[in-house]
Amino acid sequence: MADDGCALTEVPALVDKALKQVAAEQGYKKPRFTVTSGSGMRDGFLSTVYRANIHDEDESGPADLSVMCKMSMNVMENIMSDVFAAEGHVYGRVLPALEAAAKDFMTSPPWPRAFHLATSGPLPHSVTLEDFRPRGFGPPDRTKPLDIDHCRLVTKQLAKFHAAGFLLKHQQPEKFEALRAPLANLFDSEDMWENFKPFMKDIVKLPELLVDKWPEDTKIFRVMKKVCCDTAFEDFSLMVEPRTWPNDGEGCCLVHGDCQVNNVAFKYDEATGRATDCLLYDFQIVHYASPVVDLVRILIVSTDRELRAAHFDDLLRGYLRELHAHLRAGGIKDPDSIYSWDLLQRHMRRTVLWGVIMQPAFNNILHSDDEALAKVRDALGKVGEEYQSETVYSPGTRRAFQETVEEIDSWINEGR
Repeated sequence: MADDGCALTEVPALVDKALKQVAAEQGYKKPRFTVTSGSGMRDGFLSTVYRANIHDEDESGPADLSVMCKMSMNVMENIMSDVFAAEGHVYGRVLPALEAAAKDFMTSPPWPRAFHLATSGPLPHSVTLEDFRPRGFGPPDRTKPLDIDHCRLVTKQLAKFHAAGFLLKHQQPEKFEALRAPLANLFDSEDMWENFKPFMKDIVKLPELLVDKWPEDTKIFRVMKKVCCDTAFEDFSLMVEPRTWPNDGEGCCLVHGDCQVNNVAFKYDEATGRATDCLLYDFQIVHYASPVVDLVRILIVSTDRELRAAHFDDLLRGYLRELHAHLRAGGIKDPDSIYSWDLLQRHMRRTVLWGVIMQPAFNNILHSDDEALAKVRDALGKVGEEYQSETVYSPGTRRAFQETVEEIDSWINEGR
C-alpha cells in the first residue's frame, strides 16, 4: 500500500463516518483526523485505501492511533458487496474464532486488528483496520521475487492460519460449518468469471509464450494449451475447488485465497535489511479449500526459478512441520491424520497449474509500465462488454513462464 504522505483536502463521507465511529469507540474526546492516500496503481483492484492518524486534542484523551480504511471502488459492483461482506465476516467472526481455537500457540495474531466494519447494506462498503506501519511492518520490494527469508516467514504464518482452521474444523465442527458457510469460493462464481474475463482471455494467449521452446507437437505444449484454452474456461474449479475432488474436503480448511506480495507485510532488521516477521492482510476471498492454494500463490507466483530450485521442497516440509507442531499444541495427537506429506503432494499436483497460469498476469501487473496497467484497470471496469486483449508480455515474463512450466512438468512427472 503506497502512501504519498500528503493530507487529503477531501475525505470520502464513508471514510469520515468510519473514523468518527472508531474515535468514539476508542474514547477520543476531541478527535482530529489527518487522512492521506494509501493506494498506488499496483496495490489493489477492488478497494481504495486511506490512512489516517487520529489525535485527541483533549490532553486527557488516548494516545494517537493510526488506522487504514479500505473503501470499495466503483467497479465490478456485481461482486463488490460479496467481497466486502466476506472480509467483514472474516474480520468480525472468523479471525476471532481462529484466535480462540489457536490460543495455545498464537500469542500474537499474524494479521492486523479490525476496528470498524461497514460491510452490509448498499455500496460503498468499508473496513477500518489497524495501520501496521507503527509496528514496523511494510510492503516488500515488489519489483523483486521473494527471497528465502520472506518465503519462510509467509509459510510460517500460513501454518498458523491453517492450523487454527483445522483445529476449529475438527474440534468444533458445527461452529466451523457456520463460519465457513458464507465464504463461497468467489473464483468459482459466474459473477467473478464475468469480471475477470480480461485476465481469462489473456490466458488463452499463454501458449504463444512457449512455442519457441516447445513445438506444438510436444507433450508439454499440448498439455499447457489444453489447460490455458480449455480447462481454465470449462472447468477451472478442477484445479482449485475441493468439492470437485475425490474424497470431498479431505485435508481442506479455510484458506486466505489471495496470498501474494500485495497482501503480506514484513518487518525488517535495520542493520541487515533481512525480513524478520510477517503479517497477512486483505482477507476478501477467504474460502474452504486445500492449504496448497495459498502455498502455490506465494511459492509459485511470487518467487523465481533459483529460489524454487534451491528451497521449494524445504519450504513445503518446513510449512508442514510448523502446521503439525501447532496441531499438536492444539490437542491433535496425530497431525498426519489431518494433513500429511502425501496429501500435500497430491494437492500440489492438482493445484500447481493454477499458479502457473496466474503467474504471467501477476508478473505483468507488478512490472508493466503505468500505461499498460491503466488498461488493465480500465478493462476490469467494463464488466459485460467485449474485451479485446492488448496485453503484451515482456521478455522477462516469457522467460519466467517458460522456466516455471519446465519445473512443473518435472514435478508432475516425478510425482513430487
